[in-house]
This record gives sequence, C-alpha cells and structure tokens, in this order.
Amino acid sequence: MLYNIRMISTSRYIRPLIFLIFPSFVVFSQSEVQFKALMQGHKDQKSTSVIEEKKIRTFSDYYRVDLNGDGFLEGVAVENSDLGSSIHFFKNHFEYFQELKVATGGTFSKIDRIEIKGISDRESVLLIYYVEGLSKYITSRSRQRLYTVYLPKNIFAQPFQLSKGPIIFEEYSKRGHYHVRKYDVSVVDLNSDGVKEILIKNKDIERVMKLGRNKNFELL
Repeated sequence: MLYNIRMISTSRYIRPLIFLIFPSFVVFSQSEVQFKALMQGHKDQKSTSVIEEKKIRTFSDYYRVDLNGDGFLEGVAVENSDLGSSIHFFKNHFEYFQELKVATGGTFSKIDRIEIKGISDRESVLLIYYVEGLSKYITSRSRQRLYTVYLPKNIFAQPFQLSKGPIIFEEYSKRGHYHVRKYDVSVVDLNSDGVKEILIKNKDIERVMKLGRNKNFELL
C-alpha cells in the first residue's frame, strides 16, 4: 500500500511511505514560524554563506515520519533552490539533524518525490526521484534519476550517505519524433538472503542496485 505524504502516520508499521514534493512557495504543515526558526537556527550553525547566496528557495511541507520504524517520529522537508536540491532531516522535537545535498541540475531540476521502503526487519532505504531538468542540444531532453540513502535502525549513529543510481525516466524529441522511456522501481529480495535489492526494470531490460559492505547501494 502506498501513502501520500499528506497522510501523516504515527504507526511504525506503515511501509512504504511516498512523499510527493510539489514546487511551491514556502508552505508548511507545521506553523511557518516554527519552520523558519528551525531553518534560521541551521543557518546560524552552518553554511551561512552558501544559504545566503541562494536567490530562489522553495520548500515542501514539513512532515513528521518514522524513518526507521522505532515508533518515534522524525521530521523531513525538501528544499529546491537555484543552487541545487536538498533534504533536511530533524530529530524529535524539531532538533536539526542533517542536510543531505542531492544534486544540482539544469533548468526546472528538482526533487520530485521521495519514498521509504523496508529492506529487512531492521533496515530501510530512502528512494529519491530527482528530475535533472531540461536540456537542449540538438534535441530537447528531460530525465529523472534515482538516488538512494541507506537507513539503519540507529539513524543518528552517523550522517546519511547518498548513492547515485541510474536514469529511470527519459523523454526527448528529435527531428519531430517524441520518445519516452520509463523504468519501474521496486524493492525485492532477489537472492533470498533476507535483504531486499532495488530492481529497475523496463520491459526486458533490468538493472539492480544491491546493498554493499559499506552500506551504500551499488549498481550491479
């Protein structure tokens, strides 16, 4: 069962969660004052110069979600800006945890949505669907790439690490012809070892991302 991000759940058993990130001006499910205070506190602590250089910044709502299934709710918000896209993570009680910088793309680039899926009894993966933007060079092309983040049971033991995955959606026009290629993304235990892999599939084309020893998902 899939859950829209606007359905904020307090259950630790709900998997997967889907987060739809829509481009908008600053809109929050918590109070705007709370969120601005959080971001101001982060700005005072880190990367002040980088944040001040951002000319355009849009945020998703601030959402309370259980990232690791321990029954406690963390906070998540997505930022898209002219300097790139990031995911902001918060501990309980709005305590800032980490900014995960995803990528910097072309025109109209953004994090489109994120999704949490369990890969074992104690581990999950964060799937990030990133639109790389519109590019023009002989052809007009738009692509979406998959990024992944491993979520252990103790999510605060160390900062999250980002893994770059393959292109999962592409549309382009060339010489008057329009083409679309879309891959389905699923999480499946392919080798029956108790830990699920990420399967990226389009008709007879299959690609697999497997959790490696360094706890990053690697493209096989």
